[in-house]
Amino acid sequence: MTERAHTRAEDTPYRVLLTDDSGTVRRLVRKLLEREPDIRVVGEAEHGRSAVDLVRQAAASGQPIEIVLLDVEMPVMDGIAALERLAGVRPPPQVIMLSAHTRRGAVVTVKALARGASDYVCKPAARSDRNLDAFRKELLDKIRSCGAALRSRGQPASAAEAAALRGAAASVARRTEPPTTRDRTVPAPGPSPSRPRVLAAKVPPAAASPARSPLATPLPRFAATSRGHPTALAIGSSTGGPQAVMRVLRDLGGQKALPVFLTQHMPPAFTAAFAAQIAQELDLPCSEARHGEPVQPGHVYVAPGDFHLTVEGRPEQASIALSKAPPEHFCRPAVDPMLRSLAAVYRGGLVAVILTGMGSDGAEGCREVVAAGGRIFVQDRETSVVWGMPGAVVAAGLPVTVLPLERIGTRLRKLMDGVPA
Repeated sequence: MTERAHTRAEDTPYRVLLTDDSGTVRRLVRKLLEREPDIRVVGEAEHGRSAVDLVRQAAASGQPIEIVLLDVEMPVMDGIAALERLAGVRPPPQVIMLSAHTRRGAVVTVKALARGASDYVCKPAARSDRNLDAFRKELLDKIRSCGAALRSRGQPASAAEAAALRGAAASVARRTEPPTTRDRTVPAPGPSPSRPRVLAAKVPPAAASPARSPLATPLPRFAATSRGHPTALAIGSSTGGPQAVMRVLRDLGGQKALPVFLTQHMPPAFTAAFAAQIAQELDLPCSEARHGEPVQPGHVYVAPGDFHLTVEGRPEQASIALSKAPPEHFCRPAVDPMLRSLAAVYRGGLVAVILTGMGSDGAEGCREVVAAGGRIFVQDRETSVVWGMPGAVVAAGLPVTVLPLERIGTRLRKLMDGVPA
């Protein structure tokens, strides 16, 4: 695509299909969206079958629908069945689930997320101005983020994306404490028999000049802590995360040597449903973390909604410490506090994985992981639904291993087995 064509595509409104069996909900959502010049509702559907037909027709006409807002429970064809069929359309749209504030709504929505939905938005439980404003803001943010990510695949980064990466790198640099005289500079390591191979991060071409590149930020001074055998695994994710997490854990296999700590941006009922989904589908010991419980190897601990997941103690006698500290990056749970606490406990034995997600949560925590001697793996741009969180880690100039999603779990397994990664 030429630069002129790319600019024109960026200026074109995102094409959105609204799917809900409630006419009241459709009218409400349309009213909230139609005032936005960069978003166009191109159709409505009362059930999943109609939505699939409309998406197929649009793709065949050469004007594909980019975003499908998909209700969970509908007659004729529900959201889960429609999602599976939408995945076969070429080009496939990004799907954002419209979920109810109920336990069943959470369970079904998490199931949809694990099967490929990009994100979800909870319908407002009450129609107060405050609730509607919050719903509208969240919905707009997710439509724009998913739409921009869809258009950027295979293309140079937009100016907005490059600026976001530079801003994330600058934010991480500003919040880093000055190094002590005992620190030494450790560059991103190259291949060696004893250290993981760090892949060259793909710098977005739009930000590739020396004066503007996110990687132009000087590398931090890392503590000279030697990397030992992995003793803990931490995973952070957001938009598109449930499916990515399931893939990584599935490929990792039923390892029983390491505890796994997981922060996925979700509210309370959804994190409980996500933990149950992991336990059921992958046959893994997985649960929401509970304050004060001892950490056990082989167990997956999911940060509960509205709590930061942290850990206290020594590696062999660590325990969970849930926190109601203020949200970070507008999130609670957030990835950064989890990584900070794990780096302090597990030091060089910690392996951190940052998967797809909006924003820059996890970048500051990864800096402390590396300073403690730990390792970092991030999902690459091509396989991420949104390359915000992984991209922010790369933009911070940290030594990381960048991998496509399908290679992360197997690489981690080799690392645990003592094979250089």
